[in-house]
Parts: sequence; C-alpha cells; structure tokens
Amino acid sequence: VGVLLFCLAYGKSRDHYVTFGNVFKAGFRMVALTTLVMLAWAIIAILVFPEMKEKPLEATQQQLAKQKMSAEKIEETMTMTRDKYTLLTVMVVMFSNLFYGVVFSLIGAAITKKNKNQQY
Repeated sequence: VGVLLFCLAYGKSRDHYVTFGNVFKAGFRMVALTTLVMLAWAIIAILVFPEMKEKPLEATQQQLAKQKMSAEKIEETMTMTRDKYTLLTVMVVMFSNLFYGVVFSLIGAAITKKNKNQQY
C-alpha cells in the first residue's frame, strides 16, 4: 500500500507530467531504500536478540522430531540451518521485499494519472 501511495504522490508532485517509467523508477527506488533498512534491522535484530534465532531453530527441531527423522539426520539439518540462518533471513527479506516492491511499483506506475501533454 505504501508503494502505491508513494507512486500516486510522486505523480501528483510532478503535476502528473510523468511517464510510466518515471513513476516505476521512483517507486522502485523507494522499495530499494526500504529493503536496505529492513536488511539492516534483520541483521541487527539477530545479533542483538539471539532468542529471535533460537526460537525458530527450536521449532524446526521439534518439527523434524515429529517427522520421525533419525537423531543423526536432525543434528545434521540443525547444524546446517544454524550456520546458514542469517544468510537465509537476509535472502528472504531481500527477495520478498524486492519482488513485492516490483509488483506494487508496476501497479502504482500503471494507476498514476498521467497528462497527455508532457513537458520535458
């Protein structure tokens, strides 16, 4: 919703003398900046609040035990998950934000009013 509102506000700030590409570019820049802030928060939160990492790992271990996996396989999976947790978190935050950002930037660029007589 924020991306859509930003795109609409961007068009209005330019008196609607914008193109689809201009609005999309502005919306995507906003999404990119927001993604960087979210990445920084995710990394800081994992470092400052280690329980944010441990709770999901415990839940994963319990889920694996319910699936009747061998203790050796559970330990191997948990070691790999523990080692890659920060990387996986960064990837999920980055790609999900960027994916939805592109989608909503495209929608925002499409719905933003554009004047026919554009001044360059």
